Amino acid sequence: IYVTLPDESARKFLIVKELSVNESVLRNSKISIDYMVNKTNGYSCADISSIIGKCLDELINQEVENKEKKVMNQVFLTKEIFDDVLNKCRKTVDLETLQLFESFKKGEL
Repeated sequence: IYVTLPDESARKFLIVKELSVNESVLRNSKISIDYMVNKTNGYSCADISSIIGKCLDELINQEVENKEKKVMNQVFLTKEIFDDVLNKCRKTVDLETLQLFESFKKGEL
């Protein structure tokens, strides 16, 4: 069974769902949902879930560091954090595999 990569609306739904685990992160983000949706084009649902999870992990790490330093700064999800995580995560479906699946879907194989 071939399941296509998520389209724009599916990516948006998934990102909002993943960020909703922590309402304050979703509400106080310094990055737009649309930015994340556009940047995750070509990523699978599992990839996107992993990316958002790693962003949330980074925010937790920053909060812990702030508490250790006795700094009361609130942490926010930013483009810098998101882009840094995104640059470290590669797509699990490469272009060649995607083209093969698309050909299969069209009955060309």
